[in-house]
Amino acid sequence: MMQFIALILVTIGLIYTFLKPYFKRIDVETSGLGKSSTILFDKVIVMGGSVGGLFAAATLSKHANQVIILEKSKLPGKNESIVPQGSSPHILLQRGLQIADRLLPGLKQALVDAGARATDFGSSFYLHTLGGARKVSNNTGLHAYNMSRGLLESVIRSRISLLSNVEFREECQVTTLKFKEEDSALRITGVVYKDANDQQVELMSDLVVDCCGINTPCIRLFKELFGINVRKTDVKSYMAYSSAIFKVPQEAITHDIVYYMQVPPHQPYGCISYQVEGDNHYMVTSFSLNNNKVPTTASGMEEIMASCKHDFALNIVKNGTQVSDIKTYKKEGSRWTHWEELRNIKGFIAMGDSVVSGNPIFGQGMSMAAEASIVLDDLLREQGYKASFCSEFQQRLSYVLTAPWILANTSDLQFKGTTGGSSILRAFIPILKRGMDHQFLMGAKDQDYAVDFSHVMHMTKGWLKRLLIPLPIRNALGYKVSETL
Repeated sequence: MMQFIALILVTIGLIYTFLKPYFKRIDVETSGLGKSSTILFDKVIVMGGSVGGLFAAATLSKHANQVIILEKSKLPGKNESIVPQGSSPHILLQRGLQIADRLLPGLKQALVDAGARATDFGSSFYLHTLGGARKVSNNTGLHAYNMSRGLLESVIRSRISLLSNVEFREECQVTTLKFKEEDSALRITGVVYKDANDQQVELMSDLVVDCCGINTPCIRLFKELFGINVRKTDVKSYMAYSSAIFKVPQEAITHDIVYYMQVPPHQPYGCISYQVEGDNHYMVTSFSLNNNKVPTTASGMEEIMASCKHDFALNIVKNGTQVSDIKTYKKEGSRWTHWEELRNIKGFIAMGDSVVSGNPIFGQGMSMAAEASIVLDDLLREQGYKASFCSEFQQRLSYVLTAPWILANTSDLQFKGTTGGSSILRAFIPILKRGMDHQFLMGAKDQDYAVDFSHVMHMTKGWLKRLLIPLPIRNALGYKVSETL
């Protein structure tokens, strides 16, 4: 009997040792993020000028003499987005907000000054999902800023433009990578890009950072130049979004955010409505999976809201004044590009959607980009720019992205029309589904459960014990685990 118990304890110990890196989270308040640091690079190139690229540039500005952002598009005007999904809802969650404000001090106030709405994710947030509707709590301690994607990008760009060692170059399409062999490894030494005048420009650097997004050209370039097939894990759920902004009467405003989640496996439609910048302006978005259509007219939106029983959004669409066109956005699915599997690559890292691009409706994409920045900064301060830096960074980044990837795809993979995903994740879907369903069902009745899961979604606390071990058992056993678990 004792041998059996010992075996179980050893097994648990080995499992914990293996999984421990996935639970580590850097403390924002004690990190060096945003502070001056030793200069490790002369010049850094950041490919991509969206949120991930902006966060990367801000981070590296503390470690490099010069940071050059290459953006393939023309930089947009004030409060305009650079990405095709810019018309869809975007929320910077608590964890991402903490990191971003630390990285760019005063960012939160700048967002508010520009019109962003500070939202308490307790008193002002209503969630409708399995088990019914509920206000999460009055005391979550969670906050987020509601705004259009364009406003967020615009404010961050304006803050970064104040950094004297960061330069924006627009309409620059990277055509190839410069490289050399070094100690049985490949070192990326720069890029060649085509500028707005169709001229090929060679730009050398100490580090190239890929923030181009899910369709990054670097996947193709690694294949063509080095014969390296960068492995990708795709979860094809065939998402579609339809969004518009409405101005509503003051008396119609009862909540900052109302979110009707999709309920797998039979309800692929969902809806979110939340207050954005402007005088009583709300963005209303309907979304679907598995090639289900989304509306392109206000009457079509009304039908979807009625079928989802989204009374709050239905009231906005019926009684509000539409102040923007209805814009749709489609995405084949989520993707993890496994840069962490590459070895012997120097001078190149990938961040943001170039690594993990998930289902936008979970709202974690920009916060994951912020998370990558604090991982990058922490590693540079801890180890400097040593030979193994690039592979070490990608490995550490993969650890912190695992939880949001699993959470989002646990939901998407429960729909019959969703394909792809790793065999390991699919094998654990029944267990993870049971944990998530339990959280949702109990969250409709018990505020502690609702708060618990809200922290997981905001990436402020860990997910393992919250999904797999019921709250009463944790409380009864006095179960204490680091908040990162």
